Order: sequence, then structure tokens, then C-alpha cells
Amino acid sequence: MEIIDKKINCSVCGREIIVTVTSIGVTHQVIEGFVCEDCYEERLKELRDEVEDEKFERTKEFMESDKETLKREVETKNSEPKIQS
Repeated sequence: MEIIDKKINCSVCGREIIVTVTSIGVTHQVIEGFVCEDCYEERLKELRDEVEDEKFERTKEFMESDKETLKREVETKNSEPKIQS
């Protein structure tokens, strides 16, 4: 098994990158799906931002539903007749 440094283009921006591969089964294949470090970091940042936005929305929804629950509990407590002695 031989280890080869193969020059390919980034599948996002097209910049030439070097990928280290083994010689088994790749010498006559086109390697697709590799990205340069800059494109990888950019995509990772986008995914992190999406996750943070989703977490924020879920927290916001939870807080609103929790607020409604508390409001109902207070209304229920206030509507119960008080027994005076």
C-alpha cells in the first residue's frame, strides 16, 4: 500500500489542495467532496450559528410557554375562595 499526495480542487471554491490518500483503489478515480480549510471553517461557523439560533428559538418558546403556565397557576390561586375564620 502506497501513500500518495494527490492534488485536487476544493469542491466549494475550486482552490487547489493536496490530499494524502492510499494507492488502493483511488489512482483511477476522481476524488470529490474534499474542501479546503477555509471553506471548512466557514461552513463550520455557519452550522454553529444555525445551532445557536435554533437553541435561542427553543429557549424563547419554552420561556413563553412557561410564562403562560405560571399565569394560569396564579389565576387559579386567585380564583380559589379564601376561608375566613
